[in-house]
Amino acid sequence: MDYRFIGDEKFQQDAGCLIVANHPSLLDYVILASRMPRCDCIVKQALLQNPFLSGVIKAAGYLINTGSDALLQACETRLQAGGTLLVFPEGTRSLPGKPMILQRGAANIALRAGCDVRIVHISCQPPMLTKKGKWYEIPRVKPQFVITVADKVKAEDFLDESDLSPALAARRLTQHLCTELMRSNTQNNEK
Repeated sequence: MDYRFIGDEKFQQDAGCLIVANHPSLLDYVILASRMPRCDCIVKQALLQNPFLSGVIKAAGYLINTGSDALLQACETRLQAGGTLLVFPEGTRSLPGKPMILQRGAANIALRAGCDVRIVHISCQPPMLTKKGKWYEIPRVKPQFVITVADKVKAEDFLDESDLSPALAARRLTQHLCTELMRSNTQNNEK
C-alpha cells in the first residue's frame, strides 16, 4: 500500500482536541496515530477479551467503551489535560458505497469537554481491510490511502442559548460532522 497525508502538520496544534475521522479500513488508527504526537483512543470493551490486543490496550492506557457517564468523564479529563482523543463516530468501519451514519458519542464528548473538533477524512482506493472484506483478500492494484486533515470546528458554536438542550446541540454537531466527512469523501473521489 501507499499513503499520502494532506495537512498533517495541523496535528501539532491539537492538544486538548477531539479528532473525528471516517473509518474505511482496519489500518485507519495505525496510519493516523503514526502522525499524531499524542493520541488516546476509545476501544470496544470486547477487545479486552482478545489475547493479542488486551495487553496492548491496557499498556497504552486507551479508554474502554463501557458505561457512558464514566466514559464521558474520562474523555473530558484526558482532553482537559491536553490529550488528543481519536474517535471514529461511525462506531465501526464504514461500508463502501453505503451512506455514512454517525453516532452522537463524539459530539457529546466535544460538547461536554468544550473542546475543538478536528475533522479527518480517510480514503482508500481500491478498498481493503473493510468491514465486510476478509483480511486475506488483497486487491490486485496497490491500495492508495489519502488522509486529509481538515480544519477544526468549535463545539461551542453548536450550543444554542434558546434551547438549552445538550441533546439538540449534539444532534446539530453530529449532522455537521457527517456533512463535512461526506464532503471530504466527495472531494477525494473527484481527484
